[in-house]
Amino acid sequence: MVAANSSAPQHAGTAPSRISVFEMALAALQTNALVAAVELDLFTAIGRGDSDVQFLAKSTGNSSRGLRIVLDLLARIGFLDKNRGLYTLSPLASQFLSTDSPDYIGGMVLAMQSQRQREEGHLLAQTVRTGKPPEADPGDLEQFFAQLVDPLFKVSAVASDVAARAICGHSGRRGLRVLDIGAGSGVWSIAIARRDSHSRVTVVDSPVVIEKVTRRFTAREGVAEQYDYLPGNFREVPFEESAYDVAVLGHICHGEGQQRSRELFGRIHRALKPGGQLLIAEIVPDDERSNALFPLLFAVNMLASTPDGDTFTLSEYREWLQAAGFGEVITMEAPAPSPLIFARKP
Repeated sequence: MVAANSSAPQHAGTAPSRISVFEMALAALQTNALVAAVELDLFTAIGRGDSDVQFLAKSTGNSSRGLRIVLDLLARIGFLDKNRGLYTLSPLASQFLSTDSPDYIGGMVLAMQSQRQREEGHLLAQTVRTGKPPEADPGDLEQFFAQLVDPLFKVSAVASDVAARAICGHSGRRGLRVLDIGAGSGVWSIAIARRDSHSRVTVVDSPVVIEKVTRRFTAREGVAEQYDYLPGNFREVPFEESAYDVAVLGHICHGEGQQRSRELFGRIHRALKPGGQLLIAEIVPDDERSNALFPLLFAVNMLASTPDGDTFTLSEYREWLQAAGFGEVITMEAPAPSPLIFARKP
């Protein structure tokens, strides 16, 4: 899986990694998590022995989802120790962040933040309590996506070509039928379409995304004639059964959450032909959620911005995919935040 990363920039003599840039871009979430934990007095509760997430949720009145995501990040950056899912205070937190300590400085942590930082930390604390973020403004989400789509295409293009080589080379034939769910720019299926000029790609996404984003990118990349569209919410649009050779989920599961992802896997399994395969590109933490920093930061980002989103481990993906009827589940290294996941329908 993904190796542990530092949020410090790469030094000369080491291979540059975009992950370091991503981690720095999300670095404020480390501060927000600390502020939220101080506001909720989590360090005191953990220091008194409430080290299991479920028990801590009951004793403090916070959501287990919010606690687990924030505590994993705090453990990764040194404020907690984590062992087999149990959290204990690091010496740093024990001395300075538990109100049971005479050296407690949590009030200073809150006072040293700017007004905006205090507000962000407070909002995260509220989300940890409820497990759900504040209601988002649809206009803000549309603007965010508009800013994200072009750089995201560039970031994913090389990895998508690695995936396309594996898919087209493994099939040994041309004319693949591809289902791209929540395609956005279509970066993952465009790579397949370029390698297989006889392929047909069906995109399932909202009408606005299809018209403003997907059609623009498929035209720019010269594959527009290979694309068909099913406009609508992919949670509701029916997929043709036993019709596709390949299905693509490019960074969809982290926003959908566990339950919806599992439901989606079942629908995709029914949509694939026997021998068909599912490609999942995702941000995947190690199984203990303790080493790689970026997936833990991104999980906090999902906590703060989605009702159910999270980052999920390879073990979780394997379990859910096999429960949906998939057989072989493998990973492939690629220039991406995490290895690509491939699942095959028997």
